[in-house]
Amino acid sequence: MEIYTTKEMMEILKFGKTKMNALLRSGEFPAVKIGGQYRITKEELEKWMEQNKGKEIYL
Repeated sequence: MEIYTTKEMMEILKFGKTKMNALLRSGEFPAVKIGGQYRITKEELEKWMEQNKGKEIYL
């Protein structure tokens, strides 16, 4: 199982720190917070991207 850190998610999604933090705090993103740091599996990120294809997400 591949797990991404916040920094890796920012690189994948091409987001800056502010936008990534807003997404993580929105409750709409399936990341898990462990000890103050967010993590997401590759599978969950791909699933979230597929489910939100064509949608506009406001942060």
